[in-house]
Amino acid sequence: MKILQLSDTHLRGDGLLSFQVADTVKAMNDAMNYFSKMEQQPDLYIVTGDLADNGNVAAYQKLREKLVQLPAPVYIVPGNHDDRLLFREIFPEMCPVKEDIHPYICYTIDDMPIRIIVVDTSIPHTHWGALSEPVADWLDRRVQEYPDKPTLVFTHHPPFITGMSMMDEGFENAERYARILQKHNNLKLCCGHMHCNISTVWHGIPVITSPPISMVMELDLKPGGGDRFFLTDPGYLLHHYCDGRVNTHTCIIPTDIAYSGPHPFAYLDADKK
Repeated sequence: MKILQLSDTHLRGDGLLSFQVADTVKAMNDAMNYFSKMEQQPDLYIVTGDLADNGNVAAYQKLREKLVQLPAPVYIVPGNHDDRLLFREIFPEMCPVKEDIHPYICYTIDDMPIRIIVVDTSIPHTHWGALSEPVADWLDRRVQEYPDKPTLVFTHHPPFITGMSMMDEGFENAERYARILQKHNNLKLCCGHMHCNISTVWHGIPVITSPPISMVMELDLKPGGGDRFFLTDPGYLLHHYCDGRVNTHTCIIPTDIAYSGPHPFAYLDADKK
């Protein structure tokens, strides 16, 4: 079984460049065209948040047009730039949420060799993440349903300190999050948000963050670092269930983009679309 994780398309709905330099529509189109032509298709795709730059309806509609053309089912996770209500309106089949956890975009996929749990860590109008109490209670029940089945938990925000201080804004209820995930014997946490690939172990739990489709973060571990990006090729993760475990491969999509940067993640007042 193969699961393709992509993240952080940051699509705009107005045709302008993000942060004055990033053509997120082209990056999305390049990625979707590449995925459609892959010789070995995944069993499903999961997009781990920040689909649109600011929850923009036109951007979501553009992205939906591409996602529905992919040759395998697509599921989505909200990020801090997303809008939960619009997710359920525009992508209903891609976020099959049951009413017991509404309005959070949380759900499971149970009928495959790998179990998938999608966790909504977004807080409206904030950049950092959290495990809200309703989501924590829901996740605690879900994790214990199949404690021995290989499981991937997909979310947007990583709960650990990365060392890039501008991105390390904290994660609310992180200790309970760890205690819940530790109840499972064979689990990996798969995140977005960081715009780069990081692999670590947090409280004994394997964690990985996906490279982005748009705007690759500069690795800057100095105080105040983690707030600039490069224009370069999109990336994604491929999670492959093999020999009783999940191998995660970091992959790059070759494009004709002109490499440049680092550029600041700084909006102008007229650029918040």
